[in-house]
Amino acid sequence: MDPVIARPLIYFIMILLFMALLSLPFLRPGSPEFAVDVISVIVLLILLMIIAYDIRRTLRRAGY
Repeated sequence: MDPVIARPLIYFIMILLFMALLSLPFLRPGSPEFAVDVISVIVLLILLMIIAYDIRRTLRRAGY
């Protein structure tokens, strides 16, 4: 993935992750909203790790 494309994507994921984590303390554990919020945090973290890995791999191939 081109780092120029990945940078806005990382910012977007970080904003969504911040909003999901911000609302987490106000949700009741066991409620459907809590489960959806936890799943969204997990998915966003996985996406963030995949993008970071892909950027590192791309830069390594380019010789940086």
